[in-house]
Amino acid sequence: PLGTNGNRTIASLIALKIHEKLRINVRIASDPYRIALITSRPLNPESIIQIIHEINMEMEDLVKALKNTSEYKWKIFHVARRMGVIEKEAKISRIESIIPYLEGSIVEGEAIREALQDYFEVESVKKYLNDINSGKVEIIVVRRNLNEEISPLTKQILMQTLPQGLIPSSEAPLNLVEIVKERIQNREIILACIHCRKWMGKYRLKYIPDEITCPKCGAKAIGTTYREDILKIIDKKFKGRKLSEDEKKDLENFQKSISLIMSYGKRALIALAARGIGPTTASRILRGPQKTEEEFYLEILEAEKEYLRTRMFWGE
Repeated sequence: PLGTNGNRTIASLIALKIHEKLRINVRIASDPYRIALITSRPLNPESIIQIIHEINMEMEDLVKALKNTSEYKWKIFHVARRMGVIEKEAKISRIESIIPYLEGSIVEGEAIREALQDYFEVESVKKYLNDINSGKVEIIVVRRNLNEEISPLTKQILMQTLPQGLIPSSEAPLNLVEIVKERIQNREIILACIHCRKWMGKYRLKYIPDEITCPKCGAKAIGTTYREDILKIIDKKFKGRKLSEDEKKDLENFQKSISLIMSYGKRALIALAARGIGPTTASRILRGPQKTEEEFYLEILEAEKEYLRTRMFWGE
């Protein structure tokens, strides 16, 4: 009933309180329908229920919880760029080292204000917690082992959060394939043309045709990237202007994606849209004998799980 922002809010608050009270690292995932908490050591449900009952909605805790989210880091990065505190070409990976210097600043205040408005849902969560404390909403504990069958709703978020080796073994491979396929096909990706340097667009993957051409010039020199300023970087390169190290690396990856897309078509886009998969890993997945759709998505899944396994607590 809380939606995307409401679930993000309550998940962030629970994670904050678990860490403060039990000194346990927590990784969270949320969507409009559910939340998942992945802890660095096992917790019993009663501890979590007690923590939920103890949550207050004071601004101090809301801000602490907000600052632990990737959405806040994204917001303060863009506010800092907008206010001229960091250069326009700065990469978001730098923000971790910059945030401490922005504490108490106008930039931090504006980022908190915007992030609370854009990513948290305070009033709905406050009412929901009041309903829990009054008994109007009941918390039901269902204990399951990972080798037991799980519901489709639970299964989907577990697929996004669990590292290698923790995927329920009872699930049929085809079911896993459908989950991975649906998740990746619903991702939005950026496409751009290096031939005319005039076209860039953001598209949901499932709507992209199998044969990809530039709608401006008809060329097939199409690449994908996470950077919305890729055309500016390409233009700088063609004009002989100096690129930053980050720009060089991102342009190189963009050019590699062009080669993969020209060779493998939409399958290359699918591989590159997966979590933690760059051109090198995508090339390994794509090359060799033609794979069935099931084999293709299962190999993507293995690469994603390896990425999640090695990066599970990278931000903690």
